[in-house]
Amino acid sequence: MDITAILSGIKGKVLDAQHFDLLKHAYDLQNQNIEQLKSNNEALKEKAQLLSEKATLLLRENEALKTTIKTLESRLASLPKAEELCEDEKKILMFLASCRGEPTAELIAATLKLNLTRTEYYLGRMRSKDYVWSHDFSDGQPSMFYLLQPGKAYLAENGLV
Repeated sequence: MDITAILSGIKGKVLDAQHFDLLKHAYDLQNQNIEQLKSNNEALKEKAQLLSEKATLLLRENEALKTTIKTLESRLASLPKAEELCEDEKKILMFLASCRGEPTAELIAATLKLNLTRTEYYLGRMRSKDYVWSHDFSDGQPSMFYLLQPGKAYLAENGLV
């Protein structure tokens, strides 16, 4: 039953006109507030639904990104590791970078005070990485070595020159 109808029924009997108008106005304001709250509630329900849908999408995207990260990590792990040169190999590269000519393994070993066999081994390793190249002579003369672009890049990128 409507409160306004109840108040109208007792108007003039229990309530005078002035109190009736005050009560009626208060109840009208409450009804307006109730309607506004209902409207706000509907808007909040819509917003909550949209947020829920967005959260679902973000969770799916998060799972897809986790899968992508795992895939990329496994691909990264399978890539060959950049091999670090030992100190003697770095010295040899720096020596070659400072040379005006093409020294032999014997000259490199003597200048750097390294074992000749070890020097030849290091030169072979660096040759297989295309850091150095050598002129090999068929008449028994010793090979002469020079620095290639990847060797220069290694020195430059590692702050060795």
